[in-house]
Amino acid sequence: MSGLSGGWDPDGLRAPRRWRALLARMLPPADRADLLAALDEMFVLRAARSSPWRARWWYRGQAVEFAVYLMIDAIRSRLGDDVRRVTNRTVPKRHVERKGSMESLLQDVRHGLRRLVATPWVTFAVIVSLALAIGANSSTFGAINALLLRPFPFEEPERLVRLYGTIPERVGSACHSPIRTPWT
Repeated sequence: MSGLSGGWDPDGLRAPRRWRALLARMLPPADRADLLAALDEMFVLRAARSSPWRARWWYRGQAVEFAVYLMIDAIRSRLGDDVRRVTNRTVPKRHVERKGSMESLLQDVRHGLRRLVATPWVTFAVIVSLALAIGANSSTFGAINALLLRPFPFEEPERLVRLYGTIPERVGSACHSPIRTPWT
C-alpha cells in the first residue's frame, strides 16, 4: 500500500477529507505521518472487505476516538497535579472510595427500587412484560420437553407402528374424517 498519499489509494478511493484534516491538525507532528498512513491503509482494506460506506463510518469513528483521546491527554498534561485536586473537590468522597461488592450491590438495588417507585406506570409495564415473557418461555419449554425431550411412556416405543388404509370406493369423497374399520 505504498501508493497511498494524501488519503488516496491506487483506485481513487479516498478517506473522508474533513476527518483526515481534523486528525492532521490534532496529531503530534512526530507521529502524524505514520498514524495517517496506517489509518489510510486500514480504510482501504475495510472498503475492499465490506463497502466504502462502512469504511468511511469506521474512519469517522476512529477520528472521533483519536480526537477525544488527544483532548484528554492535552488536558492532563496541561493541568498535571491540578486534575487530582479538581476531581477530589467536585466528587464526594464516598464515591471515590472503593466499596465492597455486596455494599455496591445493595446500593444499586436501593437505587433501582427508588426509580421503580418514582415511575409506577413504567414499573407496571416492566412487570407485565416480564410476566408474559416468563409465561411464554415456560409454556414453550413444557411443550418441547413433553414432545421432544422425554421418552414415550411405553415399554418398547421403538415397536410402535401407525397403521392406515384407504377404501377404494371412498377415495374421491368429500369426507375429511377417517373411516375407522376394525383390523382383524
